[in-house]
Amino acid sequence: MADILKWLATGCTICGAGMTAADLGRRATGWGFAVLATGSAFWLASAQMEQESQLGLTNIVLLGLNGAGVYRWLVRKAPSAG
Repeated sequence: MADILKWLATGCTICGAGMTAADLGRRATGWGFAVLATGSAFWLASAQMEQESQLGLTNIVLLGLNGAGVYRWLVRKAPSAG
């Protein structure tokens, strides 16, 4: 099961990073952060199963940072130009 989680995490991390780096607009960037957050959750689950505390700690932090990205790009209203 941990191997499946690791492959899911790898795919989400690569896809989310590509979506975020492409800078295709506010919504696409926000969804990129959402995919990255999903990858972090998969990594965190895998780390818990295999008792890898360094990987777990790293992905707790990344999950928080990606959550902030989701909030900034998908939840919060865009700043008005002016």
